[in-house]
Amino acid sequence: MLDSARCGLELGEAEKSGSLCEAVIEDFSTFLDDWECEDDLLLEEEEIALQHLIDAIDLLLEIRGGEADEIGELRRRCLKLKSLCDE
Repeated sequence: MLDSARCGLELGEAEKSGSLCEAVIEDFSTFLDDWECEDDLLLEEEEIALQHLIDAIDLLLEIRGGEADEIGELRRRCLKLKSLCDE
């Protein structure tokens, strides 16, 4: 879905691309609370999902500009969790 969003952005379809990013964010952000509460390291597929979530947030911020409070906070939480996984 993110590849479609990137292609759409290149074709000047920013609104459609933004909607695709929002869908990815909605799908994966539901897992963030669970991941943050786990004491164990994330499974490989969870790390991949986390990276997709970060990529979707970054692309949405690129499309919409700036760093809105809610999406910015979500991004900070994701990056914090990713840094723990990278240790």
